[in-house]
Amino acid sequence: MASYASCLLDLPSLGPSVKIEVISLHGQSLHFSVSESLTGRELRTMICEKVPHKPGAGLFVQHGSLPLCLDKTLVQQGILGDSVILSYVHLPVDIYATWSFVKRMQYTEKEFSLEGITKLVGIDSVNQLVDLPVSLRSLTFSHIFNEALDDVKCFPNGLL
Repeated sequence: MASYASCLLDLPSLGPSVKIEVISLHGQSLHFSVSESLTGRELRTMICEKVPHKPGAGLFVQHGSLPLCLDKTLVQQGILGDSVILSYVHLPVDIYATWSFVKRMQYTEKEFSLEGITKLVGIDSVNQLVDLPVSLRSLTFSHIFNEALDDVKCFPNGLL
């Protein structure tokens, strides 16, 4: 079985650890040893850092038949023990989630809403330039954009 990486994170002060294998549909696997008090959001972020990005797709992680709950701890989701298996798959970008995030509407998975997006057109506020995805290759401002870019922390490396 192919492996992208192994990541062992020792967090003894945060409670008992959970040994997790994260497997893709293609058989690639990741191994983590993390605290059971870790949230689903924190675990998903760790997984995203190890799995190659795919343009036009976001990462979906699940435990059995249930999606990983981002706001609950692993123990709250029943993810416990020495041999836990999670699975992941890349799914097409959720356009509504992306649009809601860019327009600053409420969306629960906001930090992952732009994941996989390769092109943004019509940016009319510097506020829309927060948390740009690493997959972004093209960015076009609207004709009404007239703001300084001083507060933009960084642009993705792949932006042309």
